[in-house]
Amino acid sequence: MRIITLIIFVASTFLSSAAHAAGTISVKSASYGANCGVGNHNNATSSVQSQCDGHAACGYVVDHKILGDPAPNCAKDFSVDWSCAEPGPMNAAHLAGEAGGQTVTLSCAD
Repeated sequence: MRIITLIIFVASTFLSSAAHAAGTISVKSASYGANCGVGNHNNATSSVQSQCDGHAACGYVVDHKILGDPAPNCAKDFSVDWSCAEPGPMNAAHLAGEAGGQTVTLSCAD
C-alpha cells in the first residue's frame, strides 16, 4: 500500500509542476500580514495560485474579503514569490502595509 501511495504522490507532484509551461507563472508562496507577526506566512498562497498560475502575467488585487484579517488593527503588508520555469530563478513582489485594496503585478513576460 505504501508503494502505491508513493507512486501516486510522485505522479501528482510531477503533473502539478509540469502543468506550468515555461514562461508562465507558478506561485510558490504569498503572505498577507507577515509584518504584523502572522504565524502562517503562506496564508495567501492558494488564492494567488488560483488566479495567477499558468498565466504569462497577472494583476492580483489584495482583498481582505477573500484573505480575511489575519492581524486586526495592523497595517498588513503583502509578499508573493513565483517562478516562470521549473527549475528557474524566483521572482518577488512586495506591497507595504496597508496592502489591502492594492494590486500586485506578477509577470513572466520578457
